[in-house]
Amino acid sequence: MHLNYWVINCLEKRILIPLFISIAMTMKYILVSLFFVIISLGCNTSSKKHGPTEEEIKLLALEKGNLIADETQSVLASNLKRVIQRDGISQTIKYCDVKAYPIVDSLKKVYKADIRRVSLRTRNPDNSPDQQEENIIHQYIDNINNGETPSPLAILDIENVHFYKPIILNAALCLNCHGEIGIDIKEDNYEIIKALYTSDNATGYKMGDLRGVWIITFKRDIFEKQ
Repeated sequence: MHLNYWVINCLEKRILIPLFISIAMTMKYILVSLFFVIISLGCNTSSKKHGPTEEEIKLLALEKGNLIADETQSVLASNLKRVIQRDGISQTIKYCDVKAYPIVDSLKKVYKADIRRVSLRTRNPDNSPDQQEENIIHQYIDNINNGETPSPLAILDIENVHFYKPIILNAALCLNCHGEIGIDIKEDNYEIIKALYTSDNATGYKMGDLRGVWIITFKRDIFEKQ
C-alpha cells in the first residue's frame, strides 16, 4: 500500500509540476505582452497632436482677420484715391456704387472668408447689422465716448469664427462723401449720392467717429486643423 501511494505521488509530481511551470510561463508571457501594449498605447496617446483651444483659435482669427481687414481697406482706399485724382469726387461716388463691391468679392475668394462692412448709419441698406453686430457697434461707440481705443474681437460659434474690427473715420478724404452736407459734402455731390442711394443715412460724420465695423467670418475648422 505504501508502494502504491509512493507511485501515485510520483506520477502526480511528474504531471503537476510541468503543468504549473507551463501555466507560470504562459502568465509571464501574457503579462509582458500586456505591459508592452499599455506602453505602446501610452506613447501613441501622448504623441497625438491636440487641436488648438478656443483661446488659441481666437488669437489665430484675430491675426488673420486683422490682415484681411487691413488689406481690404488698403485696396479700397488706394482705388478711391486713384479715381479722385483722375476724375474728381463726383465720379468717385459713382465708382463706389459700381466697383467697391466687386473688389470685396474678389478678396473673399482670395482669403476664403466672408467679408462685410456694417454700420448703424448705412448708405446701402444691405450693410445693416443684425442684433449681435449692432451690440458690438454700440460697444465700440461707448469705447470711443469714454476715451478708449476700440479693439478687434473674435467670437466663436459651433461652425464659424466671427472677426470684428472697428472702422474709424481717420482720413479727411472720407468726409467728402460722409461729412456734413454743405460743409464737407458739396450740394451737387450729395444730389448724386441721393440718386444712387435713396435711403442714404451715411452723412454727418466727423473725424474720429466710428463709421462702421468690418466683419470677417471664417469656417472654424481652418483653425482647428492647425
